[in-house]
Amino acid sequence: FKLATVLAHKQFSPEAGDQSGQGAQGLSCYQPNHYDEDVVENLIVSRDGKFGLISGVDGRWLISPTYDLLEKRTCQMLKTYKGEQQGLSTVWGHELVPAEFDKALYFGFEQFFAVQKDELWGVFDARTQELVIPIELQAIDYCAGCDIKPKYFYAKKGDQWGLLDFRGNAVLPFEYEFSRHQNMRSDLWVTNLLKAGDPLLIHLDTGAHYSLNEFEDVVLLS
Repeated sequence: FKLATVLAHKQFSPEAGDQSGQGAQGLSCYQPNHYDEDVVENLIVSRDGKFGLISGVDGRWLISPTYDLLEKRTCQMLKTYKGEQQGLSTVWGHELVPAEFDKALYFGFEQFFAVQKDELWGVFDARTQELVIPIELQAIDYCAGCDIKPKYFYAKKGDQWGLLDFRGNAVLPFEYEFSRHQNMRSDLWVTNLLKAGDPLLIHLDTGAHYSLNEFEDVVLLS
């Protein structure tokens, strides 16, 4: 029986030739509504205690009923569950992350997803279907709300924070403190890291570090 409907844009359907879906192609997080053209309602259904997804176009299975739960998420994605394990799929049934992780979260940047196992984090590539950064980080943070998505994320190893790109290369080494998710930026300036409790202003292109305690006020113009 039908449990829920999910809005899906035909541009990202298999028939349109996009097998990877919006979440895996680095496009903006498009949220369709009923008034948009070429939007259909796909159906989350349950059969014999398992969940699947049926096309609102022709009634065929987009996701066979093999999951213990399907949940709607933003950016035309579904959270998939097998037992306690999580994954992610597009609303057209393309698997982005297999349901093999304790947590699976959308970064907001291209095809990469944060995944967790046994309290540690790594990065999964939806295009290659493999881990591009091993699950060995204590924590991960990212400016998903930035209009221009940064090509790096905050990572914690041991008790120190650094910045990594999405191939695991160090943008900043693991030698900083990161108190909380605030003052996130998407340009070449980093304003929310500390060293020995001293708040820093860091320019990623030149590597210049400035102590904010040396100034009464700082305004970044560009």
